[in-house]
Amino acid sequence: MENVLIQIIMVVIGSIGIAIYFNIEKSKITSIAIGGLISWIIYLVCFEATNNIFTSSLIAAIIVSIYSEIMARMLKSPANIFLIPSIIPLLPGGSFYYTMSAAINMDLPLFKLKGFETFLSVLGITMGTVVGFFIFVQIFRNLKKN
Repeated sequence: MENVLIQIIMVVIGSIGIAIYFNIEKSKITSIAIGGLISWIIYLVCFEATNNIFTSSLIAAIIVSIYSEIMARMLKSPANIFLIPSIIPLLPGGSFYYTMSAAINMDLPLFKLKGFETFLSVLGITMGTVVGFFIFVQIFRNLKKN
């Protein structure tokens, strides 16, 4: 539990750091930190339930994509300023590092394993972002009609 708490704190700090780096308005930083928090908590819960990197990344990206679109409408800003810093915690930095390390050390089995892990994670994030956007558009369109 202590490890999860440290991860959550670091995700919030990381999301805020990315927002500051991109020079995003201070009034939007809290929403960005919440987005990063949501993405990581969803990822951890899904990974605990499924033990599947692709599914966990996909679901977390869908949820954070929808959250970003909602915040964009509420705060009258582009969705990307909420999406990008909120997705950053999901990026597979560790598995990418081990993929490259295995490639440099000519460790083909580890390279294949970590490379596939990295690919699945990135694919889940990409698909989740697109699917989340389309889900939001459909919901928003139906709400506008009514």
